[in-house]
Amino acid sequence: MPSCRRLSAASSLPHISPSFPFQSSPHFLYYQVFRLLVVFYLLLLLENWWQSGFEELENEHELEFYPLELLQDVHEIADSEHLHLAMLHEGCMNHRDSVITSDFGRNGDEIGTRGRFQQDDENLREKLEKCPDVEVFLPSHIRGDGYCEDAMGYVKYLQGRALPQWVLEIKFLDKKTSKTLTYHDLCPKTPLIFMNHFWNEMPNQPSWPETKPVYLMPNVEMYELKAEHYWRVDVVLCKTAICARRVRMWYQQEGNPRHTKVMYTRHTTSDAALYAKHQLGVNDEVSAKNFSDVHFVHTAGKSVFKGTNAVLDCWLSRPDFPPLDIFVDQESYDKLMRKIDVEQIRAHPALKKITLHTGRVPGSIFGRMMIETAFLLCTSVLEGYGHYINQARANAALIVTTDAPPMNELLSRESAILVPHPSTDVEKQLLGGTFNGEHGLRGVKGMATYVKGDEICNAVEHILEMTPEERQAMGKRARKQYVLDTQFFAVRMQELRELARADGVSWY
Repeated sequence: MPSCRRLSAASSLPHISPSFPFQSSPHFLYYQVFRLLVVFYLLLLLENWWQSGFEELENEHELEFYPLELLQDVHEIADSEHLHLAMLHEGCMNHRDSVITSDFGRNGDEIGTRGRFQQDDENLREKLEKCPDVEVFLPSHIRGDGYCEDAMGYVKYLQGRALPQWVLEIKFLDKKTSKTLTYHDLCPKTPLIFMNHFWNEMPNQPSWPETKPVYLMPNVEMYELKAEHYWRVDVVLCKTAICARRVRMWYQQEGNPRHTKVMYTRHTTSDAALYAKHQLGVNDEVSAKNFSDVHFVHTAGKSVFKGTNAVLDCWLSRPDFPPLDIFVDQESYDKLMRKIDVEQIRAHPALKKITLHTGRVPGSIFGRMMIETAFLLCTSVLEGYGHYINQARANAALIVTTDAPPMNELLSRESAILVPHPSTDVEKQLLGGTFNGEHGLRGVKGMATYVKGDEICNAVEHILEMTPEERQAMGKRARKQYVLDTQFFAVRMQELRELARADGVSWY
């Protein structure tokens, strides 16, 4: 349980009564026509972006990610499908050394063994040799919230599996031939998705089949990704448009000897609020948000790149502002507070409005908080994608975020309050424009921002001037954008499966 530093006498979470039923799991047939519209429209749009040259491509303010004509026709995805993704996420977090398949949690069971198995399974070989179209390499040491969100999206919509490292190392004795077999012998052509730089040298092992494609999901802002990663892979899966732009530009600049394909997929995230409603038995009427009583929440977690210092600077300068809850990991809190005079904060008049919660927030508490939260500060300095922003969108909350990619890809001026920013160069980013080594992308702006407290204060003042109806309308539009991205991602994953089955035939 996290500790809670009471900077004020904050109110407790509201009482929640049980009445939320679990729904059955229908297929996505109801939006076939709609998804074709989405795919063809956005693919044509992306084709124009990618053929129009570097300078125009980098002017992200010209890109319209959510045309109104598309949002007007967005139909909600069944709750059972959202809950299945949440169940997969829970399975990933709770069973860190298991193989997780797309069958896990499909019937609402997150404890049972259906859809997951471990190294001691008596039918291990038989289960492993049922190779899906695409798989995900997910070693136990990276199975935290973020990578589980990334991976389980792939597992669900590719109908694939997440593999711990032991799968790639275990050996079987074939009784018929007396030969020693490995996973690579069972699935020699099945592509494997690697998360960022967490390859654990697997593709470089002598046992790696030449026929087995390597797919990469990069968070392009990360320092650890190098030229060798991009040159080694067959497909790059980009969750954001800035990723797709920068990676394509980099291949044009540095060469693409493997003819690597760059696929703009968008992504999705589990709906934490819906999952909490299911767990607690809550209906929508009981959990309706209050857009009249302004109370902000800022979740930093383990990251020091969420603009938490700027949020604190704003609130300390405005004792008249509404209450604020900040959730931050203890280690991140210690790093952040080194730069701040804690005693001065404790003596500050604004202290009565700020409640600081330290430590990891359990999923049940986080989900329960998301049910009622109507105002979220997601002021990231940089992001690879932004799953916590996506959970805020799923929550239909009014969001304050940074007016920089990829944050302003997920949210528009019609669906959130965007905070202006100056761009910041980071010399360790290969695709950041000022890389301090060989093969760095040139001629682009930095992929980090510097958010100031005054700019956050201006955003809060704007919200205070809005009517409750205007605030709620923005949240509803953010929710539609979340649903549209999930549908887009599902279609792209089907295309990826077809690419994998075609054994490398171009999808574009």
